[in-house]
Amino acid sequence: MESAKGLLAELNRLDVHLSIDHAKLRCNAPKGVITPELRTDIQRFKTELIKLLENQQRESADVATRNAITRIPREGELPLSYSQERIWLLSKLDPAHHVTGNVHFAFHIIGPLDIPILEQALNAIIQRHEVFRIRCATRDERPTQSIVSSIKLKLTVDHLTTLAADEKTAVIHQIRLHHALAPFDLATAPLLRARVLKIADQAYYFLLTTHLYIFDGWSTAILLRELSHLYRALQVGEKPSLPPLNAQYADFAHWHRQWFEGTEADHQHRWWIERLRHTQLVVNQPLKHATRPSIPGDSDVIEFILPDFLADAVRNLSQQSGVTLFIGLLAAFQALLYTYTGQTKLATGSIVSNRRSTETENMIGSFANNILIPSDFSSGVTFQNLLEQVGKTSREAYANQDLPFERLLGELNPNLTTNPLFRTMFVLHQHQSQSGSASKLKLTGLQVEKLSDIKTLSKYDLELVMVERDDKLSGMFIHQTRVFTQDTIQALKNHFLQILKQVTDNPKLLLTDLPTLNPTLRRPSNRPVANQAAYEAPRNANETAIAEIWRNIFHLERIGIHDRFRDLGGHSLLAIQLINKLEQRLNLKMRLTDLDHFPTIAELAASPDWRREG
Repeated sequence: MESAKGLLAELNRLDVHLSIDHAKLRCNAPKGVITPELRTDIQRFKTELIKLLENQQRESADVATRNAITRIPREGELPLSYSQERIWLLSKLDPAHHVTGNVHFAFHIIGPLDIPILEQALNAIIQRHEVFRIRCATRDERPTQSIVSSIKLKLTVDHLTTLAADEKTAVIHQIRLHHALAPFDLATAPLLRARVLKIADQAYYFLLTTHLYIFDGWSTAILLRELSHLYRALQVGEKPSLPPLNAQYADFAHWHRQWFEGTEADHQHRWWIERLRHTQLVVNQPLKHATRPSIPGDSDVIEFILPDFLADAVRNLSQQSGVTLFIGLLAAFQALLYTYTGQTKLATGSIVSNRRSTETENMIGSFANNILIPSDFSSGVTFQNLLEQVGKTSREAYANQDLPFERLLGELNPNLTTNPLFRTMFVLHQHQSQSGSASKLKLTGLQVEKLSDIKTLSKYDLELVMVERDDKLSGMFIHQTRVFTQDTIQALKNHFLQILKQVTDNPKLLLTDLPTLNPTLRRPSNRPVANQAAYEAPRNANETAIAEIWRNIFHLERIGIHDRFRDLGGHSLLAIQLINKLEQRLNLKMRLTDLDHFPTIAELAASPDWRREG
């Protein structure tokens, strides 16, 4: 390495973090990344590296001071964050399926649970994090919100000890299902509900449900950590010692909107537009030939565990290639999609925490943002090339993660805006095995086990969720039953494991040499849409007007009056556009769920439920 700056850039690329502790250089690196050569270079440039890091710390401190989140007055209307604004819109357009925003937890507790203390702890959380006390109202067709100064949550307790075993199991399942799926009214606080089921002497189920309007994955760790601390402190009569919150979520929402007007937002906006302008989403997915209508969003899951040798091989390849495990698994998932669809350019969604300000580290709220990571599978690309490509693109995407992704809708080319933004999603959850790891509820003197999630609704056609815990790698393919059959997902899962084995054995394998799934499972993008009905032209003025809107929405030259909205690739974002167009051009009022009852142009035009305004 020729310079300290070059070495620091290379270490950042390898996910090696250098820091200064009492004028000493500290190094934190993934296992196996620091080679003898790198160790020698670090020692050689030690003095220069310390100076560079000190300069970076001073610059970061200056930026942090300029960008600090400060408290705003609580009088009057408070701003919604961009995430809250999107969720509010969807809740108005599609109230029946709004439960996809519910976040629920269930715990099995053994021991002398102190229910009054647990209730006190929950109320302390609600008072500490005012986001739970938010009420969202609609005024002049726009959302506004305010904060209730104080709320008392009553912890519901159900006594099921006298029920017979079979009846008890059925009742528990029904209560869990209702608790998880019952929709929230965003205008009513608190956006948190809790319930205890006493199933035997010193045996309980503890249920918690909140909503994405005020919550995200990072918030889970905060909630469970603070609930554990408060329960212990209140039980022994100690004063809780949680760190003070210098700002709340409403302050972040105001700050983010102010930031969005600045130059950094413009820079990030330009980067995303340029990066995604010619990107094609995963569109060649076979629609299930259903014999009966299915509920949009209804999902199913196939779980799997990677053999230890394969998990180790993926980790080793990622480390040797200078990328994180997330990048290694994402690249393999994109290779799977490539062999499945045949698309040379595609993009996969992922989620970022979007908490780059120190004030947000202990703040519960809806911060997570979606990003798209595009890849190019042109001729001659090896899996090693793909790893490097995905690593570079991901780093750039993370650097531009603050921009609310909804702001890009309508500004990109038709290939992107006429298909779901996030038809496929990849997520990696990494849990540390040591004490104090995230997402654990620890109640003093009790055995607490987190129960697996019950089946809910999915926002994506296909989602791969990988989990690393205690050196084990497992995964879940979550899929919409409207789009994929169980057999197709089972084949995808097997094919994914096969790809992992092949690319770890030979990283220089050409992606064009990877085996593809059965061609009958694929639908080339240049062929007619699957399930498209025989063409029949509009027969009257209403059908003609609606057909013109559909053609503009789908960017198709011809759509017959019996073609079904979802068979053409319709989804919630397109449905929102469609509803707005119908209202603007035809003065017609409808809800998102109406498309399930009247899915064709002919049925929409003949629907007696339409209400013509004016």
